[in-house]
Amino acid sequence: MFRLLQILFLLSVSLLSLANPGEKSFIDVIDPSRQNVKIDSLLKLSDELSIKNLDLSIEKASEALEKAKAINYTLGIFKAYYQLGRSNFLAGNYPKAMKYFFDAKEGFEKLDSKDEIALCLNQIGGLYDELGREEKEITKYFQDALRIYKQTKNRKGQYSVLNNLGLFYYDKSDYTKALENFELTIKSARVNSDSLYLAIALENAGDTYLKMQNLPKAKEYLELSLGVSKSIGDIEGMHSCWNLLAEVYLSKGEIKKALRAAKESLYLSEKLSSKNRMRDAYKTFYNIYKVKDDYNTALAYYEKYRAFEDSLFNETKAGSMTTLELKHQLKKQKVENEALAAQKELQIMVISRQKQVVIAAVIFIILVSIFAFVVYNKNKRVEKTNEAFRSKNEKINIQKEKIALKSKELSEKNKRLEELNQEKDSLMGIVAHDLKSPLNKLKGFVQLIELAGTLNDEQKEYVKMMMKEIESGRDIIQDLLDLNSYEQNDLNLSYDTFFLGDFVQDLIYSYIDQANKKGIKIHLSSENNNIAVCLDKRLLSRILDNLLSNAIKFSFSNKNVYVAIKLQGESNIEISVLDEGPGISQEEQKHLFKKFKKLSPQPTGGETSTGLGLAIAKTLTERMQGNILVDSKPGKGTKFSVVFPKFIGYFDEVESYQYAD
Repeated sequence: MFRLLQILFLLSVSLLSLANPGEKSFIDVIDPSRQNVKIDSLLKLSDELSIKNLDLSIEKASEALEKAKAINYTLGIFKAYYQLGRSNFLAGNYPKAMKYFFDAKEGFEKLDSKDEIALCLNQIGGLYDELGREEKEITKYFQDALRIYKQTKNRKGQYSVLNNLGLFYYDKSDYTKALENFELTIKSARVNSDSLYLAIALENAGDTYLKMQNLPKAKEYLELSLGVSKSIGDIEGMHSCWNLLAEVYLSKGEIKKALRAAKESLYLSEKLSSKNRMRDAYKTFYNIYKVKDDYNTALAYYEKYRAFEDSLFNETKAGSMTTLELKHQLKKQKVENEALAAQKELQIMVISRQKQVVIAAVIFIILVSIFAFVVYNKNKRVEKTNEAFRSKNEKINIQKEKIALKSKELSEKNKRLEELNQEKDSLMGIVAHDLKSPLNKLKGFVQLIELAGTLNDEQKEYVKMMMKEIESGRDIIQDLLDLNSYEQNDLNLSYDTFFLGDFVQDLIYSYIDQANKKGIKIHLSSENNNIAVCLDKRLLSRILDNLLSNAIKFSFSNKNVYVAIKLQGESNIEISVLDEGPGISQEEQKHLFKKFKKLSPQPTGGETSTGLGLAIAKTLTERMQGNILVDSKPGKGTKFSVVFPKFIGYFDEVESYQYAD
C-alpha cells in the first residue's frame, strides 16, 4: 500500500477523544503547570506537522521528550515516545519507530491507560505488517487492540483497527474482505466528519479496486481521496493518491496524465523527505518510461529506485539484527555442536562428491558439444537478423537527425517569441510611464482655465468632462504600470496576521458613498466574525477594491451587492462578491481576466472601466497562492470568489500556532 498502514485516522488522537467524551485521552490531559502545557503544545504541533513535514515533526517531538524528562513529567514522556514512534513510522525509520512504540506501550501499561495501550498495539501491528512479520504475530496485536477498544466502547478505535485489518487482507490479496473493512471505515468517517480518516479509507479502497483492475472505481475513489487530502493539507495523502492515479492512467494507456501524476507524487515525496515515498515515486517513473519504450530514462529511474530500496532494506535489516542479537547468543553453543556433526558428515560427502564430479565432467563435455553446434546455427540466423536491423537503424538515425533539426528550429522560434514578449512588456511600461507627464500637464492647463475667469455653465461642464477623461487616462496608466510591475515579479510580499471580518468591513465602508449614489445596498455575511488569517493586507485590499468597484459599477440602481466570508475546510478561506448586474456569458468568461479585454456588459451608471482591474486581481491573487473564480449567467448577476490559504509562511513558533488554532 502507498499509505503506511496507519496515519491512524487523525492519528487516532481525535479518534479517542471523540469516542469517549467522558474519558480524556492522553493528548487531552493537560497539567496545570506552564511547563506541562508547553510540552503538550509541542506534541500537538508535532502531530499536525506529521502530515506536512516529517523532519520538523520528529524535531518537535524530540524537543518535547527532552523537556518532559527534564521536569520528570511522566505522562509527557510516554506521549512523546508515542509521537516519535508514529512520525518515524511515517518517515520509514522502522527500527526507531518500533523502539518508541514499545517504550510508549510499557509506560501506558504502568498508568493503566487502556485506550492508549490499544493505540500502541494497533500501531505495532501495522508496523509488523510493513516489515512482513508472520501472520500470527501481526493479527495478535490487532486483535488485542480491538478487544481493548470494545471494552472501553471506543468506536473510532475499533474502526481504526478494522481499517488496518482491511490493509492486512489487501496484502494477502483477499480484496473482497479488504473492501468490506474499507467501506465500513468510509461510512464511519463521513458520519463523524473526520476528513483525514475519510481520505485514508477512500485511498485504500481506490488502491484495492486498482489491484482488482476495476479502473473506473479506482479513479473515482482516488480522486475523492485527493480532494479531501488537499482540503486539509495532507501532503502524505496527496502523494499517495497521485502515485496511485499514475498507475491508473498508465493502465488505461493515458501516458501524459500518468507522467503528470507521477511528477506531482515525486514533488510531494521530496517535500516530505520520506525515503519510502521517493522510492515509490521513482518506481512509478520507471514503469511509465518502460511502457514508452524509453529504456535509457527508465533505467535512470530504476537506479534511483534501487538506491532508495537498498537504503530502506539496510535500515530494516539493522533493526532486525539488533532484535536477533540475544537469540544469536542463546543459539551459539547449539551451532558449535551442530558444526562438529556437520564436519563428520562432510567427510562422507566428499567421497561421494568425487564420484559425482567424474560423471558430471563427462555429461558436461557432451552438453558443450551440443551447445556449440546450436550456437553455430543460431549465429548464422542472428547475422542475417543483424543485417536487417542495421538497415532499419540507418533509417531511424536519418529520422532522428530530421527531428533534431526541426526541434532546434522550434526552439529558436520560441526563444524569439519570448524575446518579443519581453520587449513588448518593456515597451508598454516605458510608454505608460512617459504618458503620465503630458497628462499631468494637461490637468494643470485645465485647472488654469478654471482659475482664468468666470466660466458659463456650458464651459464648466466641458471642464468637468475634460478632468474626468484626464483622471480616467491617469487611472489606466497607473493600472498598466502596476500590472507590468506585478507580472515582472517586482513585488515584495508582507504578511500580517489579522481578523478578516474587521478588515473587509472597513473596506466596505469606503464604498458606501459610491454605492449610495446608485441606491445600492452592500451586505456582509460571515460564518465566523473571528476568522484569523495571515495574508498581505496591501494586496488583499487591491484585489477586493477591484471586485467591489466592479460590482457597484455593473449593478443596476436600487439593487444589492453581497459580500460573504466562508471557511473552506480547515486551511482555506473564501471571500465572494455577488452583484445583481447583467451577468456574463460563458463565451465571454473565457476572456474575463485578459488585459484590455472589455466585454459586452457595460457599467450601468456611465462609469469608466480600464479593462485591467480583473487582470490585476488575478495576478495578485496568484502571488498569494490563491485562486480567483467566477460564476455568472446573463441576466442573473455575477459572483467573483477569491480563495486563499488561511496562513502562508506561518508555523514557526508554538505560541503563534496556538493563536492560529
